[in-house]
Amino acid sequence: PLMYTNDAGADIGITTGSTLNAASLGGVLPVGVTGGSGLDAVPGRFFFAYKSGGTAQSLSHATLTQVTWGGINQSHSSVSGNAFTAVAADVGRWYFTGRIGYFSSSNDLTNSHCMIRKGSTNIAAGYGLVETGTKTIRHFTAHSHCFITIAEDDVITQYAYNEGSNMSIYAGSGDSFAYLSTSLIGIKL
Repeated sequence: PLMYTNDAGADIGITTGSTLNAASLGGVLPVGVTGGSGLDAVPGRFFFAYKSGGTAQSLSHATLTQVTWGGINQSHSSVSGNAFTAVAADVGRWYFTGRIGYFSSSNDLTNSHCMIRKGSTNIAAGYGLVETGTKTIRHFTAHSHCFITIAEDDVITQYAYNEGSNMSIYAGSGDSFAYLSTSLIGIKL
């Protein structure tokens, strides 16, 4: 049998076929203890939304644009269309990380942003690549990350902003090797 010591210091033996009240357990199960039919892993809540299939999304110069995702991998169904809408089971602390891959056939990208929004408010806005010289920039990926508390009915979206011409948000193309380079990941903590 497996042997444990309870809070009072007494040894407890657990044999095959024993029933264990999970509500009274504390701590971590030892290495070697596996699931079986009576011990189920409780999956965390997460989603991975991304542009897919090499489909680019056009951008206009200096315009805030919501990212349209092409694929979703999730533990539940709170992501629909191009937004994560929290249900009761989603309430709590979350970690979000996003990235947006930009492309300009004119080679003039600058001021690239990746924004994560809750409702109409930016909660994370990472940017880089502010070019004021004569360099030519064809590809760039901007990132942003945050920890926030989510309430029921909160809506999380991803937005892009860039300055340049002939721009797009990309998911991959013949010369970029950037498949899935635009994505938003949310993980409940």
